[in-house]
Amino acid sequence: MSLPEAPIVPHALCPGAECADDAPLGWQGPVWLWSGTEAEALPCPENISAPVYEGHADLRTSGTCDACACTTPECGFPESLSISAAGPDCVGPLVDILVPPNWDGSCFSFPPVEDPISVFFRRSTRSECLPLVPHVDKHMSFSWDTFARACTPAAAPGPCPANSGVCDAHPPDGFAQCLFRDGEASTCPDDYPELRRFHGAVNDQSSCTPCSCQLPEASNCRVFMSLSRGSACALGIQGTVVGPAHEGCVTNAGPDRYASLRGEIKESEPDVCIASGGEFVGQVLPAEPTTFCCKVE
Repeated sequence: MSLPEAPIVPHALCPGAECADDAPLGWQGPVWLWSGTEAEALPCPENISAPVYEGHADLRTSGTCDACACTTPECGFPESLSISAAGPDCVGPLVDILVPPNWDGSCFSFPPVEDPISVFFRRSTRSECLPLVPHVDKHMSFSWDTFARACTPAAAPGPCPANSGVCDAHPPDGFAQCLFRDGEASTCPDDYPELRRFHGAVNDQSSCTPCSCQLPEASNCRVFMSLSRGSACALGIQGTVVGPAHEGCVTNAGPDRYASLRGEIKESEPDVCIASGGEFVGQVLPAEPTTFCCKVE
């Protein structure tokens, strides 16, 4: 049968206090700890010079991202067409006519293609959709529901006898008597069974997802493309209207050769780009933990 633990009793060398065991290895204290809402926080008693610790618990966070936005697409001309002298169905061999870079539709001439039978007119184009900024600004805020303040106990009036520990004054109202250590301890010393944990900072692991943009499926970029027999886009015209989803083969209506090309935008309603991204992801976590273990009154 085990013997009951000896009670901590007042000692003549610790008037108004008790002799208590030293803090276990790895722990500091004892200290007097107050916790609650910061607006109601008690100061350290007047005979204490300054707090030895201030921290927080019960983190609250919120975060948003600015909206992603895209450039406005513009209607453009086909980048090429192909002329067939072999048959009415644009069968090969084909002669590819490439339009100049950034072509504005004005007349341009190319080496004449003799005896054309059919022309494959390719679809009109739209300029690329690009994010106005690749990464939008993040807005993150945080607050704590609980504030903690630890104070050094009042100076002991004298030492305890040898091998009898330290003078252990009673904490004032509103404070608990605790030991503490850096980090996240999971167990407490037997005499201080109540575990409390507070933090000194936050670890912001949040971010905004990158912005991206997509062309709309539908568009009214209708373009009239016309081929001419001569080099000045004047005679023997063969043409058709193409769009972003409309291309095809057209049988020659009569000219015995093609030597120039002109383009004209008939409808320029490319619609708006579809923006995505700019979503708030990740976490904001409490950091720099300190563990307190307190006596239960």
